[in-house]
Amino acid sequence: MPQNTNAVPDQPTLTAGGNYWTTAFEDGIEITGLAATASTAVVVGHTSGDHNGNLTTLNIDDGSSDTTHELDRTPTGPPALADSIAATPVLGDDHQRARIPASPAVDNNYVYIAADGSAAQGIYALDRETGESQWEIPGPNIPEPMVRVEDVVLASYDRYELVAFDAASGERQWGKVMYDSDLFAPAVGRSRIFSGTRQQYMRLP
Repeated sequence: MPQNTNAVPDQPTLTAGGNYWTTAFEDGIEITGLAATASTAVVVGHTSGDHNGNLTTLNIDDGSSDTTHELDRTPTGPPALADSIAATPVLGDDHQRARIPASPAVDNNYVYIAADGSAAQGIYALDRETGESQWEIPGPNIPEPMVRVEDVVLASYDRYELVAFDAASGERQWGKVMYDSDLFAPAVGRSRIFSGTRQQYMRLP
């Protein structure tokens, strides 16, 4: 099941290829991000100057548009996909400058998001079916996508630290200081965590 882990360990070797198909959107639409499954690509975007957005599903074989859904807020990052659910971060209250800066992580139970704004800032685990908050960690600024893997959620703080939280309770499990700023989102593969900054990278056992 996709969990926004930035790793697909069972994927066969990818081969070099060219343009198999292209899809054109209406003029003025700015694409914010995309995600894909074995059969469908999901693209989110908005029209410049418009506070609304849209989510379009494409047939992955030929790029034809299946459905388009209107969003009542501007999308701020790519969607995360799990089963038939697409969880998309959108702009929050304009007056409070609240936003979800990166795509969420998703598992069977929760959607994990980071919020950044005067009304709310921190990490939140929301019930996947109802959207109700299950646990929260107020305070940290997490500008990059979080990663859900095994029993933890990995988060790259905006300054020098990679932190793992228990996925069920939010309890902090461990942290790794990276001695630099501007951490990228971690990637996971073959029981290793890979994290990097603009000047270095690190593999964690």
